[in-house]
Amino acid sequence: MDFAGPYPLEAAASHLPPSTIRAAEVSAADAVVAADLVLCAHKRQVEYAMDLMRRLRPDQQPTGPRFALVPFGIQPRGSNRPAQRVRDGALRVVWPGGLWDWLDPLIAVTALSTCTTPVTIDFWGARNPDPRAPAATRASAVVDLAKRLGVEERVFLTDWIDADRFDRELAGFDLAITFDDAGPEATHAFRTRLLHALAVGVPTLATTGEYVADLAASRGAGWTVPPNDPDALATMLTRIATTRDAIEQASAQALTLAAEFSYDDLVSPLADWLRQPGQARPRAAPTAHERVRRALRRGLR
Repeated sequence: MDFAGPYPLEAAASHLPPSTIRAAEVSAADAVVAADLVLCAHKRQVEYAMDLMRRLRPDQQPTGPRFALVPFGIQPRGSNRPAQRVRDGALRVVWPGGLWDWLDPLIAVTALSTCTTPVTIDFWGARNPDPRAPAATRASAVVDLAKRLGVEERVFLTDWIDADRFDRELAGFDLAITFDDAGPEATHAFRTRLLHALAVGVPTLATTGEYVADLAASRGAGWTVPPNDPDALATMLTRIATTRDAIEQASAQALTLAAEFSYDDLVSPLADWLRQPGQARPRAAPTAHERVRRALRRGLR
């Protein structure tokens, strides 16, 4: 089971109906209990998975299941950034991912209105190209707030950036940002968008508490700010833009940190398990219903 994105927490952070959140938790707990191996990005996710088992399936806990820490990996591509980073005297900032309901892009727009240095922000992922995907309600909220605060000329929205040009366009910015309310979803998340930025040498600025954001800040590859504090964010943006060589120094650290997230190294726990896979719990004999279902599947092939 891949548990690197704990979806019940995303459902809760999106303020979905309690019944929907409960169904997501039960589904996740069932999958964790049934899995022979559960893949997590970091130990916080392991703790959350075990908590779901204890709360929702205390009578079905296996002797395992076994957990493997296999975070999202990436191949560092080196920096393709222009030598002169801050163009036309403005700090170019990008929000390199979707405007999901559990994130807080509005704090960035609010910070622009009080920032004492020129800053522009490009928000990516305003519209998913998949027609089945729900609309990003935060996109319209970003536009409305920018107009109300008089910063619409410094805020840009892009529907979607295709994978074949994602890294190239991302490398053209000075700073990558993402913000949230520092709730349970953020605590257990692993923001792959930040890792993408680090891999092309773009430093990060994000809310304190998320795993990748805190790691980047601790290694000098980025900065963090408290949740729900646009004044602190405005101050930090000004500091980054006006501190000599701040971006360049953080960029070098970003590439160094990203090199530690190579798939070749990260998949070792999974590779080791695959050499000797084992069941976390004995399998019960299939029911009559299950035997019929399997027979129908074989017939359909």
